[in-house]
Amino acid sequence: MNRQTTENRYNTVLRKLRGRVFLSLASLWMERIAVRFWQPATLVLAFYTFAAFDGFALLPPLTGRILVVLIAIGGILLAVRGVRGFPVPDRQQAIARLDLGQDTRPLAALADRPAGHTDDPLVAALWARHQKGMEAAALQATPPPPDLRLARRDPYGLRLMVLVLALSALFFAPRDLSEAFRHLNSTPSAGSTETAGFEAWVNPPEYTGKPSIYLPEVPTGEAIPVPQGSEVVLRVYGLGDGFRLTETLSGADTALNTESAGLRGATFRVTRSGELELENGRETLGKWRFTMLPDAPPAVTITTEPFADSSGVMQLEFAATDDYGVTSGTATISLDLDAVERRYGLAPDPVPRPPLMLDLPMPFVGSTQDFAQTLSEDLAKHPWSGLPVTLTLTVEDGAGQQSGPAVTPTLLPGKRFYNPLAAAIAEQRRDILWSPQNDARALRVLRAVTYLPEEYRLRASTYLILRAAIRRFDTLLRNGIDATGRAEIADRLWDLAVLLEDGNLSDVRDRLRRAQERLSRALEQGASEQELQQLLEELEQATNDYLDALAQEAQQQGESQQSNENPMLDDNAIQQMLDDLRQFSENGQRAEAQAMLDRLSDLLENLQVMQGENPSAETMQQMLDALRQQQGLSDETFRQLQDSLNNGGDGTGDLADRQEALRDLLRELQQQPGGDRDPLAEAERNMDDAGEALREGDPRGALDDQARALENLREGIRQLDQEMREATDGQQGIQTGESQNDSRTDPLGRSLGETGTSETSDQIVPDPDLQGRVQELLDEIRRRTGERTRPEAELDYLKRLLDRF
Repeated sequence: MNRQTTENRYNTVLRKLRGRVFLSLASLWMERIAVRFWQPATLVLAFYTFAAFDGFALLPPLTGRILVVLIAIGGILLAVRGVRGFPVPDRQQAIARLDLGQDTRPLAALADRPAGHTDDPLVAALWARHQKGMEAAALQATPPPPDLRLARRDPYGLRLMVLVLALSALFFAPRDLSEAFRHLNSTPSAGSTETAGFEAWVNPPEYTGKPSIYLPEVPTGEAIPVPQGSEVVLRVYGLGDGFRLTETLSGADTALNTESAGLRGATFRVTRSGELELENGRETLGKWRFTMLPDAPPAVTITTEPFADSSGVMQLEFAATDDYGVTSGTATISLDLDAVERRYGLAPDPVPRPPLMLDLPMPFVGSTQDFAQTLSEDLAKHPWSGLPVTLTLTVEDGAGQQSGPAVTPTLLPGKRFYNPLAAAIAEQRRDILWSPQNDARALRVLRAVTYLPEEYRLRASTYLILRAAIRRFDTLLRNGIDATGRAEIADRLWDLAVLLEDGNLSDVRDRLRRAQERLSRALEQGASEQELQQLLEELEQATNDYLDALAQEAQQQGESQQSNENPMLDDNAIQQMLDDLRQFSENGQRAEAQAMLDRLSDLLENLQVMQGENPSAETMQQMLDALRQQQGLSDETFRQLQDSLNNGGDGTGDLADRQEALRDLLRELQQQPGGDRDPLAEAERNMDDAGEALREGDPRGALDDQARALENLREGIRQLDQEMREATDGQQGIQTGESQNDSRTDPLGRSLGETGTSETSDQIVPDPDLQGRVQELLDEIRRRTGERTRPEAELDYLKRLLDRF
């Protein structure tokens, strides 16, 4: 092997390693630069850190300049020292460094020459094999990373500490270098013996919830938004007399005032946008530009008309807003005397009374910038209750700004009395408090309503309480009544009116009767929807309590089984009647609501008589059970029809078995008292046909037969119910017309309403169980008809159902 071949192989390998040779050369440069220049670099970073953290502000300008010169000289000397004799790395050194990464030194081996004779073929072959192996090893060489370890030269790690501080200054330094060098260029004012320093900050009003702003940290020229009324505070330290403050924020002349030796200060509030500049001689210590954020006044609105809950407590819903938050609010209620109908006890001039002042509730938690709340206040006993008043709401923010008033004329909500005698007593109480001129008249009216206590169905205890109040009132009038005595009589009459209205709640029968009468009068008098809802809830609760009491009474008498089987005690049926009553009321169908209330009242009044006495009661219960079971079968048949149309068919054998079992139950039912009637026999035939259709896999035909069975079942139940009613009416001698006559006037002979009571008790009202179910089915059929993705056969069937019903 000749010399030329060896050199060619070596050069070829170096060309392939050209990139790695370059990286090795770069590593040599980095190592030698780090060794030669780490000292001047550390000095420069230390200078940057000191200047960035405003270290020169702690020194007099002259001292700062001297320090800068010394740092510059030191840096130059260290840099010259590093440059002088700097060992510049070359390519051969880079190749040698790359070769050091492997133990066999393949690059050096490739440059070697054989020591002996090369003409021997065996030697030549061995050399060629050796060169080839070294070439492969050389191609695997990797450049070693630079060795930047300087611990031997910097045993205390100063370079690392300075580097960390410099990075901190880069990200967190409060001032840039221009501020530091401007301080070095400043000239102390005449007579000063030390460097001036200052502090300045802005304190936004506490109610804004915004933090203070430290002005030296704000970049020069940046606009600073501050709330209106913010407090600006400056403190200047130094003995010079060249300090000057210029500001256009307060709208007044502001100067620095001496607070103590070497300390001057100024404090003012921001009333407009402007600038603030602080100077010391020719040096500008700071200059800032402010944008004032105006503080808008709060606003309040009444979101709903004031109303009273069932206990007579006024509920007033309102909403308030403010840019920084509402701190307080007031509701002012004044009598609107011009709107008062001045007749009866309101004809005399009233005793002057100051307006009612109520604090508006604020949120306990959360923001008060935008919120909604409800003012609840019991004003039922106030003499203005139920009279025209003017309601005014105002709110205030932290700056003392008040909102524009939210004003609404309304009747002052209070307790509504539906019992005529209770309403009359409450009215006389109001008249007594309205004016002393009403005292004699009120006493005569109260005596008049006690002449015939049986006419108002007064209990003995209630009558005695009323008579005692009248005697006490008469005594006080003859002896000269004062404010304390008037308040005593007012409290007695109020308690009596509430007792008459609400009664003794432990007597569930009286409570139910009162709830029915209150709701009936409310329907007659055109009460608001909200009042009707409250009375409906009261009726529902009284009905549940009454049913529970009946159940307990039946159990005590050993009639629990009969009571539980009484058809009139079916919870679902009674609940359906209550739901229909609520729906009629919500829809404004007051005549229908009154008719439904009459029907419910008759049913509940007849419960105790029918309980355990009517032999048809058990039959009625079983008929209702059969109706529910047939309705459930119809629903399942309809779902089975859907599945068959969507999935290609399903078995209906189980439904057929259940339909036939229900048919057999109905057949036995017809043998019991009250069950032998034509509609039930027809329903049996319908069930038989439906069962056959299900056996044949025809749910569509079965649905038609099941619908006819439901109709006949309902007709049979209606007939039996009518017979039971007639039997009960004959036993009890119920005279509905007589019980309603006394509700048309109050104890003073005045009409309670323009509509009166229901004109007939024969008004036809849809069956409560049927009405809701039919409407539900029709809505579901209409919805499914509108889904065009359903099979065509199902859509045709649904359309035929709609055409039929």
